[in-house]
Amino acid sequence: MGENSNIELAKLTNSGESQLGDGVTRLAATVDTLDMQGGTLNIIDSDVTIGKLTAAGGTIFIDPSNVKVGDLEGTLDADFFIGEGSTVDFGGADMSSAPAVGDKTAVLALGPGKSIEVDKGSLEVNGALTGTAPIPPADGTVTFAPDSLFVVDGATEGGVIRGSGGALTVEDGAKLHINNARVGEFTVASNFDPNAITVGGWNGSNLTLTTSNVLIEAVAATPDGDDVIVSIVAKDAASVFPDLRVPRNVDTMMAEGQNDTSDDAPAGIRMLSRALEKTASPDSIDAVNEASSAAVTVGVQNTALRIADAASNTVIGHLSLAQHDGSRAIHADGADFWAAPMYGNLYTSGMAAGGQSVRGQFGGLALGADVEAGQFLGGKFRIGASINGGGGQSETSGTATSAQNDYDFGGLNFYAGWNNGALNLMASVGYAFGNHEVEMGLPASLGMSSAKADVDTAAFTADLCAEYQLKTGWLDVLPHVGVRYTVLRTDAHDLKSGGEVLNSVERDTQNIVQFPIGVTLSRDFDLAGWALKPAVDLSFIPAAGDKDARTSVNFSGIDAVDSFDTRIMDSTSWAATVGVQAEKGAFSLGLNYGVQASSHETDQNVQLKLGWKF
Repeated sequence: MGENSNIELAKLTNSGESQLGDGVTRLAATVDTLDMQGGTLNIIDSDVTIGKLTAAGGTIFIDPSNVKVGDLEGTLDADFFIGEGSTVDFGGADMSSAPAVGDKTAVLALGPGKSIEVDKGSLEVNGALTGTAPIPPADGTVTFAPDSLFVVDGATEGGVIRGSGGALTVEDGAKLHINNARVGEFTVASNFDPNAITVGGWNGSNLTLTTSNVLIEAVAATPDGDDVIVSIVAKDAASVFPDLRVPRNVDTMMAEGQNDTSDDAPAGIRMLSRALEKTASPDSIDAVNEASSAAVTVGVQNTALRIADAASNTVIGHLSLAQHDGSRAIHADGADFWAAPMYGNLYTSGMAAGGQSVRGQFGGLALGADVEAGQFLGGKFRIGASINGGGGQSETSGTATSAQNDYDFGGLNFYAGWNNGALNLMASVGYAFGNHEVEMGLPASLGMSSAKADVDTAAFTADLCAEYQLKTGWLDVLPHVGVRYTVLRTDAHDLKSGGEVLNSVERDTQNIVQFPIGVTLSRDFDLAGWALKPAVDLSFIPAAGDKDARTSVNFSGIDAVDSFDTRIMDSTSWAATVGVQAEKGAFSLGLNYGVQASSHETDQNVQLKLGWKF
């Protein structure tokens, strides 16, 4: 047969002495059915494709050849030797990621779902075999020599090499490669004599995996009764990705073998699995972090806090001597009605994530009314109420995702003031609410549509402020000190991608206390019938309490919750305001510009205020 370069056989029955190839001319042979009944079949220097192999007896010796076998009919009752430079592939194994081998290595590869049961025959994979077949060992014996590579598929169950109570020897240096590796215990061999199992190879650098997930690794193959087991485990996510904010979600997903990049997987599992792919973009982990706390990423909490502050500042400012004092019409006996259009420009950088900034602006209107309620301890007592509402938008930059927040807000404040000459006390309680529509564009490498969430916030504020006016011939000096207590609540919400829940975030409540202390410099004078009061205020604002937002998040399909804190405000900030108030008769007009700045935050606001005295 060796004189032919190509042959095709419908069926080859062997019971005597036969040989494919002669080592001179490379033979390419196709055999639909090979029926080994006995004798010896030597395959020498050939490329042979066998549709179905029946190995009922005899000896098959391969050296050095490539043999592809579609199906093995029944058990292996023949003695099967794979020698130097030979590869035998059962069932179309994926060899693309298998380790490179030398010319003298013998390779046995099994495709998905394929296994070999050795009964009355034997199997030896040994790159040192060359020339002629050795004397067959005892029935049921399987040997993987140092110059061998065994390629299997991790989806195959029940042992890819199944014995009949015989001996299994894996010598030091024997290589094992597992395609489609999955977390868990993988049975490589089963049903061998527990006292005749020797495993010296299939460990260390001689144990490799094909897996797209960067967290999966294998532990050395070890005997377990009559089996040989390879433990495939997931690395600790936090050790591989120190900055990952959801390691519990990832570890649980991997430990339970839930990782799945397919479109059929729950959106949370799909996102985490794709982010852990070896082909994922470098910013995939950053994208997971940002999606884990989408509200914080786009500045929802900071925005809600600053809008609540703006509403409180409006009513406290209305009562302050820095705006209305002396014998002016505003705050004289009777009722005051006022309207204050509000505008704010908010900017934060470096709080939620390294290099991330959030920039936004809002606009709204506050309406209020107050009335003198009588005398108390020698001073005038006023009470009032205001409502406010508006909307705004913020967006992030310098992040792995592109996110924006479109929001509406509203609120109600009740306020009161007591004035006795130069001493002025002010108090306010308020409730502010917001509805934030968050949209986050995810990296293209994740293959997922943009993520969206509706996040509701609420803030309860309580203010107490005292000021004392010192009048001089040229300038009025107004030192002031106050305290503001805020309860900021961010409601539970779902982040969805393509209508599917990506992750769920629990409700968070922050208790924040601010201590504004400062001084206002002002001057009263008349001009063309108007009473003018320009003023400049400088304040220092320490803050205490829950300056960090707590995010507790669960990705869909995974039974785990990660909790972490993210700073939304600095511990100290400075504020400056310049403005002018003008009154004429029963009418008042004010214009103020202010800025509050800290290490990571710069907020600007403009307020136009109109008042009418009845």
